[in-house]
Amino acid sequence: PNITSAATATVPENTTDFTYTITANENATFALGTAGGDEALFKLEGAKVSFREAPDFEMKKDSNKDNVYKLELKATDVAGNANAGTFILSITVTDVDEIAPTITSPSTATVAKNTTNFAYTITANEEATFALGTAGGDEALFNLAANKVSFKAAPDFENPKDADRDNVYKLELKATDAAGNTGKKMLSITVTDVDDTAPNITSAATASVPENKTDFTYTITANEAATFALGTAGGDEALFKLAANKVSFNTATGGTGAVPDFENPKDADKDNVYKLELKATDAAGNTGKKMLSIEVTDVADQATIALPETLAFADTKVGETLVKDLTISNPSAVDLKVTEITYPAGFTGDWQSGIIAAGGSKVVKVSFKPTEAKAYTGTITVESDAMNANAGKNTLSVSGKGILVTGIEPQSIFPGLSLFPNPAEDLLNIKLPNQSSPVSLQLVDVNGQVVYERNTVKGDELNIDVSGYKSGVYVLVVRTRAAKGSKVAKWRVVIN
Repeated sequence: PNITSAATATVPENTTDFTYTITANENATFALGTAGGDEALFKLEGAKVSFREAPDFEMKKDSNKDNVYKLELKATDVAGNANAGTFILSITVTDVDEIAPTITSPSTATVAKNTTNFAYTITANEEATFALGTAGGDEALFNLAANKVSFKAAPDFENPKDADRDNVYKLELKATDAAGNTGKKMLSITVTDVDDTAPNITSAATASVPENKTDFTYTITANEAATFALGTAGGDEALFKLAANKVSFNTATGGTGAVPDFENPKDADKDNVYKLELKATDAAGNTGKKMLSIEVTDVADQATIALPETLAFADTKVGETLVKDLTISNPSAVDLKVTEITYPAGFTGDWQSGIIAAGGSKVVKVSFKPTEAKAYTGTITVESDAMNANAGKNTLSVSGKGILVTGIEPQSIFPGLSLFPNPAEDLLNIKLPNQSSPVSLQLVDVNGQVVYERNTVKGDELNIDVSGYKSGVYVLVVRTRAAKGSKVAKWRVVIN
């Protein structure tokens, strides 16, 4: 007989149901020979050849260790004739993917409570189809779409639904590749708590302010750190301004509010109760609200006072007097009563008390008469019944400076005396007149301090180093030292 089945076959590794069927051109009985060398690894049942053990590509058992198994096949007909020649069957074992995919995405994730758009993306080291297992115990609480895992309902920290009730949700992830290999990984998703409680505004819900009060403020407070704002629900918010946590009437130029006036209310209801919605927003974005009612109360009309902030006098010679006008105004609709005006040393005024009519003013002549060469500063205090006075007093700053200026012409006593340059910067040169007796020199600053002195000067010229002196006005005092009386002259010197 002639064996007609193929001389080669291929089988993937690990196949347990592989069979090769021997055929011939006539009825025959089949057997395995020995010429192939691998016959012992196979069994023959009738015409069916199969592996005794599933072949393993990595653990080769064929004689050549090349995953090509060789078998001699024999066929004998009913007359006892054997097949002509030697028939060798070669069965090649091929490699298959038997490595499960590795899930490479993290084994943990964190999500804030109440999050509705959380998604965990499953990734693997090869193309795979993903699924949720059952080993975690919490898989039923999640959806899986493609490779995205998400909560079926937003998680609530205060009401955990995981099996352990510890806000750590455990899921078994599965990844199956094209060869059917499945890899697994446990995923833990931790739900964290977040601040979802709005701040509570703790400041009072009502406030009261007398009409015409310009410095009213209401301070907003809350039970936690918050940023404050005005809402719109009250209807009167546009009449107010908010700086940090301070609410006040918007009295600035261009502002929509005004100093509160009981007789002319500007609130929406015209009932002198101003309603504002207050808002407090914490760092987590939670906002608390509260309605505030500010009531403006009626007061009897009272005068106000207006003063300049400062009164500054020019430098004035010691002993002389300089006069300036100080205007005290009464911008109110009632008379202003001034009870006393006090002045600092060096200053006086020609009016101390009296009445300033409504809408009028009083010009006070303020005199400055320095008695020393120095700076004079202080405060003029006006006491009155003005409603905008601080404990009945309003003040302004006043300043002036007393200076020394020579009143004697040096040339009239010392003909020919001269000094140069004047103003001086480094050296002051003094040329003295011819004198039969010596003279003394003093250089005096505006405060009366002697900064240079020579008791005996001989010769007709002297140089004084003034480079280290402060800039300002000085007086050069020249005295003769004659036995029959002395002469004194003063010269004004400027040092830059």
